[in-house]
Amino acid sequence: RMVEMADAEIGRILHALAASPQADNTLVVFTSDHGEGVGEHRLDRKNFHYEAAIKVPLVWAWPGRILESATDRTTLASGIDLMPTLCAYAGVAPPPLTTAQNLRPALEGHSSKNVRRFLPVEMSMRAVGRVVRSERFKYAVFAGEAVEQLFDLQLDPGETRNLVSEPSYEEIRREHRAALGEWERRLQPARGA
Repeated sequence: RMVEMADAEIGRILHALAASPQADNTLVVFTSDHGEGVGEHRLDRKNFHYEAAIKVPLVWAWPGRILESATDRTTLASGIDLMPTLCAYAGVAPPPLTTAQNLRPALEGHSSKNVRRFLPVEMSMRAVGRVVRSERFKYAVFAGEAVEQLFDLQLDPGETRNLVSEPSYEEIRREHRAALGEWERRLQPARGA
């Protein structure tokens, strides 16, 4: 029933926008902060590294400016990409030192190529760890543990077969581990942390 209630409220907003004089001049973005396990891998919350928790909807709508009815399930986009993309549409420069990507070219059909090769993902609270995703593979490590996981999301979308010890995937594991290490080296701790 919560989904039904949220859907009704979104409908109210969109109907009000359609009735306003700003309908043709408004970019609408729908997203969420995390996915849910809903029993997948016997987990029911958000703080784990499986696709059910880290994949979220990211829907952009602006008739006449953004491709309509286009679905892209391969672009490695993140919530951090909202800010530079919105800045691009507003005609202002994003803040310096941002590592996020401007998705505007992809949204308008000017680029069919992934905006990044690897996408890092952080987990917090109970399942502290980090993930790096490529278009096909996911590599995960856990803080304080010597556990590594590597999944081929094309052959194993349910993430049930850990390939980290398979010799034929050694180069892929090494490449993803290096990408995660490079991202961690670039992190800048928050002031006072």
